[in-house]
Amino acid sequence: MKWLVREGFRVEITDVAARGLEKSWEGKILDQESVDKLIELSREYGFNPAGEGGEYETKVVGFPNSMFSDK
Repeated sequence: MKWLVREGFRVEITDVAARGLEKSWEGKILDQESVDKLIELSREYGFNPAGEGGEYETKVVGFPNSMFSDK
């Protein structure tokens, strides 16, 4: 998630299903601060900070323009 945010992807949390993640996370667009908070919560509650075990679901709502530039 850190890489995605750093590279300019806009990722929205669409659903949460882990202890420690409140419904207020739903609809949040991840930024560096929120990714750091997810990592902190994952350490406290024992879930995968990238959501790989279904702790939360995401969708990409934006991506860097450079993905489609000719190289």
